[in-house]
Amino acid sequence: SFGANGDGTNQTVALQRAVDQLYLNASNKGTTQARVELILEAGEYTITSPIYLPPYATIRGAGPDKTIINAGSHGVFQTCNDTSTPGTYANDSTSTTLNQARNIKLSGMTLTTTSGPVLGLTSCKNSVFEDLIISAAYSFGAAIDGNSDGIRLTSLSTAVSSNGNLFKNVTVKNCVTGIKSDTDIKDNTWDNCTFDTLWQGFTLGGN
Repeated sequence: SFGANGDGTNQTVALQRAVDQLYLNASNKGTTQARVELILEAGEYTITSPIYLPPYATIRGAGPDKTIINAGSHGVFQTCNDTSTPGTYANDSTSTTLNQARNIKLSGMTLTTTSGPVLGLTSCKNSVFEDLIISAAYSFGAAIDGNSDGIRLTSLSTAVSSNGNLFKNVTVKNCVTGIKSDTDIKDNTWDNCTFDTLWQGFTLGGN
């Protein structure tokens, strides 16, 4: 419906336009009409910059290894708060407990990069990440860098934090660090997840 074809070509503009029109359009933003599901059919989608996800964004693929997003040397998805508008994605300094990234759902996809973080959750709460494969390009013995994280959780403050998120049936592989957070996070749950070929699994409060 938005012109994004899973044919391996660059779909950055089409994918971001779909998210913006469904979840940031001024005519329905914040209403129940905007709380719909964006379906990515099976195929490979190449992107050249991260796709920004505002509150209530819900994206479902056809399944891991069926819907594949290849992001090159940057992240695949990055959350933002609902003061964002199409084409302008708010800095976390404007986040509050009322507008922060929340109630996002991603499922049924493979997300790949050569760097990362693959999935950037910034002051993100009460969201669900299910049936995903998250992968970068790390292999045992490779150089260690500070970017190749599978999932990076950050928080603006103790109050405006990444909390209450559920990660279910998620595989994180070929990353320097599988899960990283250096800020206050709480009440996040990993259920039936797999971690494979990582320099570190979880690093919480490392810096």
